[in-house]
Amino acid sequence: MLELKFAAWKRRVVTRLVVILPTVIVTSAYPSQAANMLLTSQIILSFALTFALVPLVWITRDVRKMGKEFVNWRSTTAVASALVLAVLALNLYLISSPSTWAFLAPASSTAAPSLSPTTM
Repeated sequence: MLELKFAAWKRRVVTRLVVILPTVIVTSAYPSQAANMLLTSQIILSFALTFALVPLVWITRDVRKMGKEFVNWRSTTAVASALVLAVLALNLYLISSPSTWAFLAPASSTAAPSLSPTTM
C-alpha cells in the first residue's frame, strides 16, 4: 500500500477536485445541456441510494460484524428494510414512468398559440 502522508486539508482539497473537476469540464463543454445533466445525475443517484442502503441494513443487523453492543434491534432492521423496499419500489416506478425521461426528448417544433388581441 502507498504510505503517503498529507495534511487532512490537502487530502480534502484533492478529493473534492477529483470529484468536481470532471463535472465542471463536462458542464463547460455542454452548457446548454446542464439542466438535463442535472436531472440525469439525480435519477442515477436515486438508484445509487438503494445500493448503499441494502448493505447498510444487512451489515448492521449482523452480530458478528457489529458486536452485541452495536447491532440493530430486529424492529429497527424491520423498519429499515421496509423503507429500503419503499425506496426500491419508488425507483422502479421512476424508471418505468415515461414522464421521467421526457426531458430527454427533443423539443417540440410546434409553438403554443399566441393569446394576442389579434387572435381573439
